[in-house]
This record gives sequence, C-alpha cells and structure tokens, in this order.
Amino acid sequence: MPITKLGGLNFLMQVRYGILDVGHEPLEINIHESKVTLKKISEKVLRYMRFSEGVLKREVLISGGDVALYPFTVGKEDEVLTRFVYLRFKESVSLAPGSSIRVYAKVPVSMGFYGISGGKFGLIDIVRHENIKYGVYGPISGGILAKYFKVYPRRFIDKVLLGEIVYTLSLENDSGLWIDVSKVVVPMTDTKVFIRGHEAYTEIIHVIIKSKLRAVIELSNEPPINGLQELPTLPKSALKSVSFRMEWGV
Repeated sequence: MPITKLGGLNFLMQVRYGILDVGHEPLEINIHESKVTLKKISEKVLRYMRFSEGVLKREVLISGGDVALYPFTVGKEDEVLTRFVYLRFKESVSLAPGSSIRVYAKVPVSMGFYGISGGKFGLIDIVRHENIKYGVYGPISGGILAKYFKVYPRRFIDKVLLGEIVYTLSLENDSGLWIDVSKVVVPMTDTKVFIRGHEAYTEIIHVIIKSKLRAVIELSNEPPINGLQELPTLPKSALKSVSFRMEWGV
C-alpha cells in the first residue's frame, strides 16, 4: 500500500483510481520507485512533481482542471517495442481433455496521471514500474517480443494493491489430450481494463488450447467480477472481436 502524506503528517491511506482530492495541503503519493507531489498553487492551478531517489524528474503546472489517476497499460512508446504481455507460470496447470479452469495472475502496472476537464482527458505523466523485462515467445529470429513476467496462476483473487493489475485467464482445453500450460501471451493493446477503488483487472481472456503447440487467445469484452467499471480513459467503441494465435507452445 502506498504511503500518502497530507498536511505534513504520514499515515496509511489507500489512494483510489479517479479524480484525486487535492486540498490546501500538498498531496504526496509514493508508488513504485517514485514519489508524486500535487500542490494547489491557486484556486485553478495545480503543480505536479515526480521525484525518483530524491531527484526531480518531471514538473508540470496544470491549469483549469482536475488530476486523475488510472492504470496505464500501454502507450505509443510501448508499442514501438511490443504490443504483448508474456505470462510465464511458475507452476504449470495440467488440463484434462475437454476441461477448463479460470486462473488469475497479478503483475505490476504503470500508472498514468491525467488532467481532466469537461470529461476530456490529457496525459500528464507516466509512473512506470522499474526493472521491466522482455522475453521472446517463439524462435529468436521470428518470434514475438513481449513484456515478460513470471507469475503464479491463482485460483482466487487475493489482495490487489495500487500499482498492480490482475490478468483473468480462462484456460480451455479443446485439444483432446492432456495438456500442461506453462505460458500465455496476451495482446495488451486490445485488452480492456476494469477498475474498482484502487484495484485493476483485465477483461476475461479465453485461452483456447488446440494442441501442445497451438492456442487461440480471445478477448471476451466482459469484466471478471461484478461491480467493476471500464477504464474511462479508453476511447468508447463498439464491442470488438479480437483473436490472437499462440503457435509456439503453451
């Protein structure tokens, strides 16, 4: 849980996604390896500052709007490298023919600070988690570069912290064989994100296993649990049909 500081006093306070309440005293949020400070300069002007190891990395004056905090899964800079997340299971999941199971995997997520006015958003800054790793799914020469995380596939959702996102995976064995699943690759730019309080979840991601080498990834457009809201910073569009094929093993 990040430590939030108000009025010069430190206390534990769980920051929620959405518009941040900046009063007359500065608001400080420690998240990942950074500290963000929001200070009201006048009735309509805020100062945003981000520090890393005590060094000021970014400073912005914000006029005429509020500041909101949301999970930031992918941006233009990220897409230059990859559009995918590679989840490598620390323990495999063994599926009988025709069986299915839903599992959850928590990974760090970057945080976006947005200016908001009249329902319109503008990106102010991104607080990225450190030590981002990349891996290649498939052959080195022609495989897919993806953000790489080693995760435990959990049967139930445990405590979710600010700065984490839960990937919701429905593993479905359509192969007619016993299959051990040790990895899943997800197209993150197309995956919907849902929020509640300080928690973030992906939509239900169907992993339909066709053989030991092939699986089809289909996005459901559905939240994994009730009471979630779709991330409001995403453009509104009709329901999409997205499919991706894993062809180098599950």
